[in-house]
Amino acid sequence: MNPDSHRPEPRIEFPLRLTSDFEEVRLAGDVRIHRIDDASRARILRIERVVLDENGRIKSYISTSSDPLGGTLVGPELDWYDQLYSSNYVVTVPAPKDASDLNFVLKLLGPSFSSLFIGHEEPGTKHFLSPPCYYGDSPLVLREAELTTLSQLFALKRSAKDAKLELMAEMFLYAMSVAPRKETRFVELSIILEMLLLPTSSGELSYRFALRMAKFLAKHWAADPTESFNVGRQIYGARSRLVHAGRDDDLPQIGPRIEEVVRMLLTKYLSNPALFEDNALDALCTSG
Repeated sequence: MNPDSHRPEPRIEFPLRLTSDFEEVRLAGDVRIHRIDDASRARILRIERVVLDENGRIKSYISTSSDPLGGTLVGPELDWYDQLYSSNYVVTVPAPKDASDLNFVLKLLGPSFSSLFIGHEEPGTKHFLSPPCYYGDSPLVLREAELTTLSQLFALKRSAKDAKLELMAEMFLYAMSVAPRKETRFVELSIILEMLLLPTSSGELSYRFALRMAKFLAKHWAADPTESFNVGRQIYGARSRLVHAGRDDDLPQIGPRIEEVVRMLLTKYLSNPALFEDNALDALCTSG
């Protein structure tokens, strides 16, 4: 008899901060999200007597270890651990890849700092998703509708065998992390849009980029085509200025727009990559 046959499946627990009312849900059967309790905090985060402020951010705690989480909390990383210790839910996954896939989908649902960062596996192994995707101003709101979308997108990402999607997901998670400057974030997001909208090299890139973006948003989200075309030109212009000059004064205005567009298009790509093939995009632009 194989001695490994009776060993339990590996289970990795990632703390996570959300705004939600549910106590426990399951995604795809083997991925569980449940509200954190004192025992989970002590076991996973090695902290107790936690006090949160009115915004759900950690106010005080007592460490149960002289070496919390296996590392010394100093320097700029202190804010990362502040976010981590404020977690009010725990995600349990069977493998690190599932955590990365779920992180990607969480970021597709909307702008938030909700992110998986450090996972705990008994008897003490740590799994890191780094850099942490704590870029954002508030936790993700997860209600019934968002949970349904989360489950659907997670199932799609988990089963996808798509090298291009993997690269875009990696770039997107980096852009949504605390690591890049705003200029770098914009360039990363603009490259993702080029990968989606310009799958093969072509002339008149700025015009074609803006036209395809406008047509796609008009068809799939009923966006105003003229406004979308202008936004597309602004995005490509800002991208070009950043690539050639390293800075652009319009980033505070156009930055949030490109994040929104990338989120929308990646979500659509996840469910139907064929929409982004060159002939499909050309047909979209020549239709009425």
